[in-house]
Amino acid sequence: MPFGEGELTVVPFARFTARPADPDNAAANSANSTDLETRLNELLKEIQVALVPAQGEPFIVFHDSLRHFDDRSDLLAIGSIVVDPSQPAGVKCIRELQD
Repeated sequence: MPFGEGELTVVPFARFTARPADPDNAAANSANSTDLETRLNELLKEIQVALVPAQGEPFIVFHDSLRHFDDRSDLLAIGSIVVDPSQPAGVKCIRELQD
């Protein structure tokens, strides 16, 4: 998935809104945002390569907000669990679920 889709639309949005708000620095802001886009795309590629061994392996997530990332990376999240909405799931909780 190319940059500019999903959660990564913030950089183009920031570029668009910064232009009229800070016209004196428009060129520098544009160059900085282009550099950030490039670095984020490179990071996404690195992450996707690192996740190749996990492709096709079912797993459970503790928050359902990153499903688009699972889809982008060909991961197989089979569900999400909320044990206690007021407490983040920790190692103890995961061990109990495994047992």
